[in-house]
Amino acid sequence: MEFKLFMQAVEQKIDNFRSESEIKEWLKNYARTIEEERREEFLKQFEKKKRLSHKEELKAVIDWCKKIEEQEELVLSCCGYEEYGEYYWDNDWVYEYEDPNGIGVQLKQFYQLAEQCVFDKDYKTAAAIYWNLGSLNFTADDQSGGDSVDLSVEELVQENIVTLDLKRIALLTLYSTYQVTEMKARPQKLYEYFTREMFREIKLDEIMAVGIEPLEQFDTFMELWITYLRGHQERWTSRLLKEAVLYRYGEDGLLDEAKKSANEHPKLFIEILEKYYDAQHWEKLYQEGKAALSLMERRMKIRGCAARLMAAGARALGNEEEVKNACIEAFYSELSAENYLRMITCEGITGIEKNNALNYLECACKKVKERGRKPDIYLRYKSKDTDEYIIEEKEYLIIQFFSQNFWAVLSECKKQKEALGWTGEYIGTGVPLLLFLIYKGSVYPPGMQAILADIQSKIQYQNKYNEPSFESVAKIWLDQVKVDEDMEKAILVYLQKIIDARVEAIVSGGHRGSYNKAAMLGAALGEAEESRGILPGKACRIQTYLSKFPRHRAFKSEMKEYQ
Repeated sequence: MEFKLFMQAVEQKIDNFRSESEIKEWLKNYARTIEEERREEFLKQFEKKKRLSHKEELKAVIDWCKKIEEQEELVLSCCGYEEYGEYYWDNDWVYEYEDPNGIGVQLKQFYQLAEQCVFDKDYKTAAAIYWNLGSLNFTADDQSGGDSVDLSVEELVQENIVTLDLKRIALLTLYSTYQVTEMKARPQKLYEYFTREMFREIKLDEIMAVGIEPLEQFDTFMELWITYLRGHQERWTSRLLKEAVLYRYGEDGLLDEAKKSANEHPKLFIEILEKYYDAQHWEKLYQEGKAALSLMERRMKIRGCAARLMAAGARALGNEEEVKNACIEAFYSELSAENYLRMITCEGITGIEKNNALNYLECACKKVKERGRKPDIYLRYKSKDTDEYIIEEKEYLIIQFFSQNFWAVLSECKKQKEALGWTGEYIGTGVPLLLFLIYKGSVYPPGMQAILADIQSKIQYQNKYNEPSFESVAKIWLDQVKVDEDMEKAILVYLQKIIDARVEAIVSGGHRGSYNKAAMLGAALGEAEESRGILPGKACRIQTYLSKFPRHRAFKSEMKEYQ
């Protein structure tokens, strides 16, 4: 039960007592049920807690923190070495730490002091201790002569230099800070703490329940807190805003907030729509999904998720026209191959709508190229819910395949001259796509089933919201495709050459981790040949590979999976 509901229920129960004597009688009866080891703790609850000052002890904490910051003798020591994994390129630089100056022991004692301050109602001292300790960076000198290493309190715990209950520290930090900070300054002061990882999952009811005194004027604070959160868009802000709105206004208030903050905190809307989906409230899902699309900026990637949820509602209601419209909007917001394939296989999709979508894609790609990227900034960038979808060149080429620009796909695959080194390259997706294209059978044998699964994985196709399966949309798409004879012959000749070369390179090179890939491609090629009337096809091709590599048992085992 949530803290607010629990306290409301407690007040109702107390109001049910008719007199003070009834309350006393209830307390005595409850006391009789308490186990022996908890009786002293129960009796302590009746003691009136006095407010004690720890001001003098705060000075010792501040002095110690200065020594840590100035690295005056109080430093850790470390020794770094390279640790290798299963493969030669799988390595990492690892440090082992020592604490010759007892930093971890002292840190733990100061955190214990801070907790005592909270329970002695000296919130000002507690807040000051938590702030000073939490802001520290601890230096470790590398004994082998390398650069020194800086560690936060959280990292000290991760490296087993000290054992601390970080969640409890976070709760008491927020609780004591709330108690001593003026109302207008509280939202900003508390939010500063949530930028740190150890605070990210802390909940409001946990803060309210941690101390011995209530948080005064909490409803007033919640109004200020909600207003403050609306103006911030970090990854964790939506969770805080949702929690605050639910506490203050309930479920109905959350929908209102989602509409107000559709472009600042779109995740709120998505969570509401997903709740409707889980509860199978199809009409609400459709209507509110439509509202979400009208309120959210089209450029935001997350809007594509809202469109897919709207489509789920429309699909359940049998409204295929609105399913199509939602799928179009999903692609415009998230220009992925997955969304493109869903869109072009929708019932009633027109040639004009397909062309408009491709024109929109070309404009978006042009903007990306003009804008460019600074790799160092991009690598440090932390995603936000309001981000737009940046299409990569490889995904653009996959969309080109599904838009039937097969020459572009074949040309791109041919740029890769080597039969190895396909990881991360377009050819790793292009070859399976081309195999799928030239297969003429109505039933998919093992090799082609594996190819379909591989394509689905690479384009990241999901049917999370009761959407058509990948195999079904792939079949719908294939029924629409017309490939001229010259194109098909060129693709088949290319696939025969490149797949034979790849199988040869993988198996003869002893790349055991890729034997399954080689077997899948070889078997699927044989199945495609057979489906096109080239006999004996698969059986002959498999036997050729096995005869060529008679001593490679692991490869034989992989190949037999497709016989």
